[in-house]
Amino acid sequence: ASFVFARAAWLPRQSRADRPRPLRRYVSICVAQRNDDWVHSVHQERAKRLEPTTLDADRFASWRYREAAFRREAAAAAKTANVLDVSYEADLCTDDRAAHLAKIAEFL
Repeated sequence: ASFVFARAAWLPRQSRADRPRPLRRYVSICVAQRNDDWVHSVHQERAKRLEPTTLDADRFASWRYREAAFRREAAAAAKTANVLDVSYEADLCTDDRAAHLAKIAEFL
């Protein structure tokens, strides 16, 4: 799903980071749920789990349906907001991530 970096829909500016491919979004969520790995401090150590994540086609289809509904609701809520869309993979998983985060901070 999309990650909203800041601000609720009723505020004038929002930044959304998203993965463009649905399967990658789904795998990311499955791994985060399995590892209980949502937000960590840069100072917090955590063990990386290397075992594979099992995916279920029926659950993926159900998730896609729910995600589509969530995206419609989020788009409707953001109609009056100034939105900065960010690609998680292209903008935040790069060597110049700090520059992209600075752009997001400046936008907000």
